Amino acid sequence: MMNNYIKSKFQKVAPVISRLMNQVVGWLVLLYFVIAIVLAMWYFMGNSFFHHYYFFSDAGFVHTISLFKRLICWQ
Repeated sequence: MMNNYIKSKFQKVAPVISRLMNQVVGWLVLLYFVIAIVLAMWYFMGNSFFHHYYFFSDAGFVHTISLFKRLICWQ
């Protein structure tokens, strides 16, 4: 009797837990990719990426654009 009760409870809770786990894993994967992209940009821009990002001086902006062009064109 008790075993049956636990089974029925688990069957009601299982889909909720499964959905929650999927959401958590999805968010973690997304976060991982965002961090990876930011780190890659930081690496390619010679560790001055955040400086360029926060202080958009004309020279910094041109430098950033030229780096993007170099990355895209492989020149």
